[in-house]
Amino acid sequence: MPYLPQSPCRSRFSGCADEPIHSALYNFAWYEPCRPKEDAFAVAEFSPQSYLPSDLDLFFNYSASAPQGTRPVLRSIDGGTVQTSQTGFDYNGESDLDLQYGMGLLYPQPVSLYQVGPQVGPEAGYGSFNTL
Repeated sequence: MPYLPQSPCRSRFSGCADEPIHSALYNFAWYEPCRPKEDAFAVAEFSPQSYLPSDLDLFFNYSASAPQGTRPVLRSIDGGTVQTSQTGFDYNGESDLDLQYGMGLLYPQPVSLYQVGPQVGPEAGYGSFNTL
């Protein structure tokens, strides 16, 4: 295992994946917004994959990188929504990770979520005309 410099979370959460440990592993500094009103960061997710708000809260509770209740700004494309009816790693795992680290590393910078839909029907899913 590579050497990890001391971080505020290292002693409390030994072995957990959190932003200070990733910052040390990959040798990057914390983001300081220079122009917070002009800077932008966004994540794209394709339905039915979506994040779970409770997963973000749990992550931010342990990582202390952003306050609980912090959410991305939803930018719906073709009916995309934050769906919570289908859950599990296949539906939420990648979306949760994308937003947890993006939002955690950039807080207080707002993060936009481009959620591409629709949820059901022949147009839903990867590779359809509506999601290309």
